Amino acid sequence: MNYLLTGASGFLGNCIYKTLLEHGHYVMQITRRSSLQANEQNIFCDLSKSSPNLRGRTIEKVVHAAGKAHSIPQTQEEAQAFYEVNKTGVQHLLDALEKLERYPRVFVNISTVSVYGSDTGILIDEQHPTNANTPYGISKMMGEKLVTEWCAEKGINFYNLRLPLVVGNYPPGNLGKMIQAILKGYYLKLKDNTARKSAVLATDVAKLIVSLQEQPSGAYNLTDGYHPSVMEIEHALELAVRKKICFQLSKKAAANFIRVGNLIKILGKRNPADHIYKKITASLTFSDEKARKELEWTSENVLNYLPNIMF
Repeated sequence: MNYLLTGASGFLGNCIYKTLLEHGHYVMQITRRSSLQANEQNIFCDLSKSSPNLRGRTIEKVVHAAGKAHSIPQTQEEAQAFYEVNKTGVQHLLDALEKLERYPRVFVNISTVSVYGSDTGILIDEQHPTNANTPYGISKMMGEKLVTEWCAEKGINFYNLRLPLVVGNYPPGNLGKMIQAILKGYYLKLKDNTARKSAVLATDVAKLIVSLQEQPSGAYNLTDGYHPSVMEIEHALELAVRKKICFQLSKKAAANFIRVGNLIKILGKRNPADHIYKKITASLTFSDEKARKELEWTSENVLNYLPNIMF
């Protein structure tokens, strides 16, 4: 099958790219990497700024994995960058597909559980309202809407895959930061933190994408189905880096420090430690039952993978 893939140089995109090649598919990629050789398979374009020229190409399946994530905007300009990549980038891609003589049969859009805007919750499913409250979540929600409307109008099967923490070798984002903090000896652990978090393996997501063809269109949460606790993740990472976490604090002691911080906060600004504490001690999990029933989604427990993760 002829694939068009965006974001192949990214963490998840690269895993998808390798999986597609392993299954014998022909993959064209839209890329900004000047180090790549220009040829029929490499289409050079910055989707946040313009639409690629796809005329004359046969594209059966689109996988849009390009996106901006793993950062907290500190300025209006940084916030705007999320919309340029995650919303405008989708529109530019759709504009290019619109000009093809024959539309693709399938469109897979990599999205996020951040579209729900929830900081806490147990087994949140796709019926939950999308109330994103960050530039990342809002921009991905807008991208989903564009894909849904365009594909529905053209009669194209589409899949907005909403992902939680994605686990794989050399991870970016929070997981990568956790590994480095444990490795360098400055990670602070809360004792008996049983809060559960959803996660999913990058390789499992890639395998599913290969199989998507005629299944019902729509939005789908994908998880490992186990939803490990924070302390289980921490223990698995200790095994991976072969180093014990040195600094521990009880949740009660941490909560007391937070209260003091809230009392002495300056100029009415929110105490960032308060937000971090609430986030790390609150369970946030998502149900993938819809994907298991309609997409025949199967997954591996991330805890089986983490002790051998490469970093």
